[in-house]
Amino acid sequence: MARILVILVVLAASIGGVVLYADRYGTPAWLSGIVPAGADGQATADAGGDLLPITVNAMNRSLTRLALIIAWDQGLFEKHGLDVNMLISEPDYDGGREIPPKPGMENAEPEIFLRGATPMVLGAANAPDQPHQIDIGGIDCNVRVNIMGRMGIEAEITSLEDLRGKRIGVSSFTNTLGFQARVLAQRMGWDYQTDITLVDAQADGLEELADGSVDVILVNEVTYSEAKSMGYPMLFDTGEWGEQVGGNSIAVDPVWLQDPTNREKARRFLMAMAEGTAIMHRQPDVARRVLGEWNGVQDDTLAQDIIERSAVLPRAPFVCVEGIRKTIELFPEIVGDRFTAEEFYDNSIMQEIEASGFLGEIYR
Repeated sequence: MARILVILVVLAASIGGVVLYADRYGTPAWLSGIVPAGADGQATADAGGDLLPITVNAMNRSLTRLALIIAWDQGLFEKHGLDVNMLISEPDYDGGREIPPKPGMENAEPEIFLRGATPMVLGAANAPDQPHQIDIGGIDCNVRVNIMGRMGIEAEITSLEDLRGKRIGVSSFTNTLGFQARVLAQRMGWDYQTDITLVDAQADGLEELADGSVDVILVNEVTYSEAKSMGYPMLFDTGEWGEQVGGNSIAVDPVWLQDPTNREKARRFLMAMAEGTAIMHRQPDVARRVLGEWNGVQDDTLAQDIIERSAVLPRAPFVCVEGIRKTIELFPEIVGDRFTAEEFYDNSIMQEIEASGFLGEIYR
């Protein structure tokens, strides 16, 4: 099986494809458990030498950063040979633990960024003469929003077709929620400009639901849990569609990546993220503890909603290649024919990690 997997990796690399264990092939029998951090040394990479310093701009503590926080909690960055200066927001809820930057490094220049692939592509298209980042990994590649409706609308909406002509609230027309609204229109064969009305909803869109200025909103897990507790109906789960999105990703400056030391930093970071991702998927008790301890999530319903939603996230942090391609396809008025998907990613480090057998070891 291991030899077959390596062959698949080589074939995928030759066509720019991506191997995502459970996402593409299903979980093989030999990936039935997980090696905890440091257990009998089987999953330990040969970091070698001193820890390499790196500054990471993680921005926020959304679900897509859960694997990152698990890696921090479990000491996986040090295990894989990195000394991380983390730039990340405070916990979203009281009681969570802060992750402050290292003293004197609050304004350090980030080397790795966690941010959405779709906004990155669209930002580059809006400034075509400026250098742009590329993705070397992906942590949120699947369409997964819930479609929540205003009070009483469930009597009108029994199928996706009933959303035609409705006002759909999204937090931005050009982020991953705006992307997923266009996916909905494409899926139904609609013109997103005439068959639905996209509304620029403030914050999470709950205010617009309450005042009736939208019929439905597209939301991620936290707003979904809050809206559900307030009695708003959950109409559709787009996670069932099997569509790809250019979601939160691991990005770098392509010039930075050309330096061999920086490429090694990127490799070690991706290995730590891969192991954190495996723990997130295989050890929900650890994920639950980390949500409470680090992010301050004490509400059991919210924690359960977050953990259940994490099942939609990729099993390994390969670039969201199809999501990047879909972004270019769905936003022709912004991207046009000036860029190709290949200009926005480099999957080679993740392919090397997979070919080494590391991903198989952490899912044993």
